[in-house]
Amino acid sequence: KQVVVPNVVGENAEDATKALEDAGFEVSTTEADSSEEKDQVTKQSPAAGEKADEGGRVKLTVASGQNEIPDVLDLKQSDATAQLKDAGFNVKVKQVDVTDESDDGLVQTQNPTGGTADVGSTVTITVGNFTDDGTVP
Repeated sequence: KQVVVPNVVGENAEDATKALEDAGFEVSTTEADSSEEKDQVTKQSPAAGEKADEGGRVKLTVASGQNEIPDVLDLKQSDATAQLKDAGFNVKVKQVDVTDESDDGLVQTQNPTGGTADVGSTVTITVGNFTDDGTVP
């Protein structure tokens, strides 16, 4: 017997598993890094709305609660902030005086600089603020 697979993307893993089991499916889950909160379903196979054999297996991909921190050095503040937020991080901005006008508005440092971190944690970026120090080149 074929059964329509319900949409569980965006639900927490526990609720998604219950909904799929109630619909007659077996469920397997794997974790993956994502910008979503821990245990949120990010993918399902077969997809929602497809028909699958009753008793068949639906594979869920569930957010691990961690994500890769993008490298935003030398980006404009707005671009850096957007990339970090899209990856699931909060952003704290600090200003630092720079004497090279080409560094104005660009990310000079970031902390942490890479690797993975908890989704929702804060990445601090230091952005250049051009100040003419009065010297003649």
